[in-house]
Amino acid sequence: MSKAYDKTINAGPVSNPVFSRAMWGRIAVLGLAFALALRGPLALLADTWSYQDFSHGFIVPIVSLYIIWVERERLKEIPIRPSFLGGITVVAAGALALMTGRTASVVLVEESSLLVIIPGLVLLLLGRRYLKALALPLAYLVLMVPVFTPLIEKIHWPFQLFTARFASALLPHLGVPVYQRMQYLELPNISLEVAEACSGANFMVSIIAIVIPLAYFTQREWWRKSLLVVLAFFIGLLTNGLRVTLIGIWTYYNLGDALHGPYHLLQGYFVSIFGFIFLFFTAHLLKKLPPHYSENSLSGEPACPHSYTRADEKRFNSAMAAAIVMLSGLGLYYTFYSPAPLPLNKSLTEFPLAAGQWTGTATGFEKYDLRVPGASDELNNLYRNASGRSVRLYIGYLDSQTQYRKLIGVHFEDLYRNMTEVTVPDGSGGRMTVNRVVSKSGSGDFITLFWYNLNGRNTANRYKAKLITAADGLVTRHTNGALIIVTAGFKDDDDLKQAFSDDLDLIKELQPSLNGYFSR
Repeated sequence: MSKAYDKTINAGPVSNPVFSRAMWGRIAVLGLAFALALRGPLALLADTWSYQDFSHGFIVPIVSLYIIWVERERLKEIPIRPSFLGGITVVAAGALALMTGRTASVVLVEESSLLVIIPGLVLLLLGRRYLKALALPLAYLVLMVPVFTPLIEKIHWPFQLFTARFASALLPHLGVPVYQRMQYLELPNISLEVAEACSGANFMVSIIAIVIPLAYFTQREWWRKSLLVVLAFFIGLLTNGLRVTLIGIWTYYNLGDALHGPYHLLQGYFVSIFGFIFLFFTAHLLKKLPPHYSENSLSGEPACPHSYTRADEKRFNSAMAAAIVMLSGLGLYYTFYSPAPLPLNKSLTEFPLAAGQWTGTATGFEKYDLRVPGASDELNNLYRNASGRSVRLYIGYLDSQTQYRKLIGVHFEDLYRNMTEVTVPDGSGGRMTVNRVVSKSGSGDFITLFWYNLNGRNTANRYKAKLITAADGLVTRHTNGALIIVTAGFKDDDDLKQAFSDDLDLIKELQPSLNGYFSR
């Protein structure tokens, strides 16, 4: 009799397992495990947000949490149904992204892992219906990670042209004569350039980060929300055009230094403040239009009280334990992982100075700035042939890569501009792909070929190089590699062809020696 009674009690309804007293202790442990596992990406994000172009990142998680808080009563009505298989799979995918980003020293991948792990935890602990209900605040978190940077880099140029055309069309009506030439504005007393930093493209992400919660909290119908987001895009364009117009007026009438210092900063704030004021005013006007319905729910779920059983509580406890174990394991990996240094087969000081018709001389680095930061070993040789032609060879080798010692990064932006991949002989009867860059500057005109060697594997693609580094680091803990740069100067277009031929000839002669240094 008592056993049957006990079974009935155990199978009976209980309160929401998330809000039981015992669960708060487990939630605290989960929070600690989360902080331990993701402290690296969170610290990287905080550093990213410290830059002016990404300062909106500080408000994104706050806004996301606030949206959830506003909808907390509706969320309580959704039954909790942990999804073990789906949740564990998504969290594991995010963990792999985090480990890959840390191993290959790719900040964006490491930061983006948060965008996978957090929804995975929601799915694991609360279930599919909660994941659907929290789609907006979770998707909004994308704006805290600079994932749109590659897209922004591509739209800088059209935004520069639009801004220049807008200002050139408006300035004559304000008494300022102007002639537009591409992104340049020629005024009688000065020439202004709408540079990349002034294109307004970076401002778009910030204004979108503001308009999404603004649309959510002020507009009830989806078409109004969508219209407000679209209008925000044009508001950003127009206010930036007004800023450049203001700079033109300021410089034409010699009212102060509009290009640098506090006046330039003031004009930057003008874009933000004026743009946001106009955005809020537009939201107010849209809100005044007669509504068709009054429902504005985050979850879209009808209120339907749900009774939880002991089995539901047990299932939730198991999901909580799985989440804690996964995060704790990821945190331990992040804490204790370090790449294992792998030195070269022999020092680059022994690299041959004679190769075919080429004779080399070791030179210093005083006037050479394309160097691998913190290189474990490097050389900078100048080779000449019998006809007096010269080609420079630089090799920078890292026995292991970290965030501050890596082959691929912003310090090589000059190499990445206008580069194209070309196939060249590898010196052993085969072919390999290298990057070709033609640069013209005050210090001279040069044609440069460069590529990466990762444990004897040559690749020109920097993304493929990162993947190889990540795979090697995860499997063998080795993240070593080398950047190889071959550069020749030229005088004119005809000489450019000969300089390219010189680069190829030196590569053909030296490639067998290079393989001996890097192959394992």
